[in-house]
Amino acid sequence: MDGAPKVTDSMVKSDLHPPHSGPGSDPVLYGVAAGLAELFPPVTGHARAVHDRDPVETDEPERD
Repeated sequence: MDGAPKVTDSMVKSDLHPPHSGPGSDPVLYGVAAGLAELFPPVTGHARAVHDRDPVETDEPERD
């Protein structure tokens, strides 16, 4: 062994090393996209459907 650090696949695809071809090849856009993805992660909540809401949560007046 020569003592040099081993370059892993994750290091090659890090924010400091954008891909050389494809949609992520522009380093400026790649950095902006990576920053936005970190600031605004995907929302994975459990939203209830509109018809499953409680009557109190609707905007319509209650009918008798």
